[in-house]
Amino acid sequence: LSLGNAAQVRTDTDEDELKAEIANELMLDIVAKCGASNADTGEWPASLDDIKDKFIDEIVPKDPWDAAFIYTLTMDGEKVTGFELTCLGSDSAEGGEGHAKDIRLNQAGEAQ
Repeated sequence: LSLGNAAQVRTDTDEDELKAEIANELMLDIVAKCGASNADTGEWPASLDDIKDKFIDEIVPKDPWDAAFIYTLTMDGEKVTGFELTCLGSDSAEGGEGHAKDIRLNQAGEAQ
């Protein structure tokens, strides 16, 4: 077996698949930090900047495609009931398919 046959070449698709997995892990970490803040204060953070002190260098991470995660509070009338955290995927646009598909998690870390 030559090294050329044994080596596996990564493609852009493989890279985007890996980035989607990293995005999901980053999002789960953000969800956990928001949950800890809620447990401490009794309220969900108004924005991700409210929990930036929980991150290294006090910087909220961006997604692997260098876009900000979208944090939206969910409401029942005027009462905040939780939040939705969104990564727009490889195309950084709403919708999409495959690795461009949006990743959405609620405050329990459940896919939406």
